Amino acid sequence: MKSSMKLIIVAAVLMLAVATSPAAARGAVDPSIKQIDIGDHIFVYEIGLNIQALQNGGGSVTALRKFVDDNVELAIIKEIPVANDLSFDVLSGLVGDQTGLYYAVNGNEAAPQKADPAAFITIQKTDVSLGVYLNVTSGQHVDSIDGKSITRENKIAFKISAPNLGTYYRNSSGASAGAGTTAMGEVDIRIVPPDGGEITVFGKNQVNLGRINITSAEFYTDQLGTSTAIDLDEVTAGTYTASAKFSTGQDFYKQAGTNSNAVTFTVLSKPITLTTNKESVVRGNNFAVTITGESNKVYLLYIKDASVASSAMPMIQGWEVNAQPGVSKNNGTAGYINIGQAGVDNTSVCAKSGVELKGCSGGAPAAAPAEAAGAAAGRE
Repeated sequence: MKSSMKLIIVAAVLMLAVATSPAAARGAVDPSIKQIDIGDHIFVYEIGLNIQALQNGGGSVTALRKFVDDNVELAIIKEIPVANDLSFDVLSGLVGDQTGLYYAVNGNEAAPQKADPAAFITIQKTDVSLGVYLNVTSGQHVDSIDGKSITRENKIAFKISAPNLGTYYRNSSGASAGAGTTAMGEVDIRIVPPDGGEITVFGKNQVNLGRINITSAEFYTDQLGTSTAIDLDEVTAGTYTASAKFSTGQDFYKQAGTNSNAVTFTVLSKPITLTTNKESVVRGNNFAVTITGESNKVYLLYIKDASVASSAMPMIQGWEVNAQPGVSKNNGTAGYINIGQAGVDNTSVCAKSGVELKGCSGGAPAAAPAEAAGAAAGRE
């Protein structure tokens, strides 16, 4: 009795392991992208799928069922009718939000309408998402620029993520797919430039972002083909919005909910600018200098001679202990400013006692602090 019980438990564990183990790319039996084998992953909006492998030696597949805890002995959560197992359409309205493991009703069980625990597939939704990153050096993508500003001196790359689609929606090379070919998902990265419209070719170097093969769960566009990053030199200044959409000919083309998220970035028209937060300042008070320049570059901020005693010169705040974030080698009248990935830095300057600015005792001609103090900046 104990031995029989152990065998039953072992068999149940093995069945569970088979049912939940991840499948490889499609085509283990037939290399067509439309040929579905037991254990494959299929996606909402796919049409014309041949799921006859789910007959598993039995009769025609009449339904797919999802169960509580993926256990065919428990309650049914969802049932999807199958009219023709040679051409099955994965309709969004039938699947709803109930993605996951489904078992086939194929007449194999003693009770004909019971699901076959050995004939299963996984139904999922497409999961394409988009990011946009600085290409600092070849193969390095550390800083996201989504929602940020950069200058034309930069190069960028888009990041495509599709953990499920990139892993499972592809077939093996083989005769029925065409010798040496692989079918997989394709998307266009569609960019809306500042002047409107929609483009798929972008950058001074005219990088083609159309019909991109989803070759893996995650990759960057500068890792494809010629591994070319997008050169922003000479592109129109302004805000760009981009999203990934399935290409024409795909089952997912123009289907609701299949597009990626949108990303935005702003290309600045000037490589470097200095602005202040005040038009005038009383000596002894601080004012901020905003530096706009190239992302991830270091600039030298210095204060020109204001024709006053050195003890009365404005000073870059924090010079005593290099205490101001993003400012290094600060001696008070000059310091190195690390712009960072956003392309903008705010640095505080102190108008010391003795500097004649508007509002100080004794009076002085009206002047902006950067003019009066003689602040300037240049690349290191």
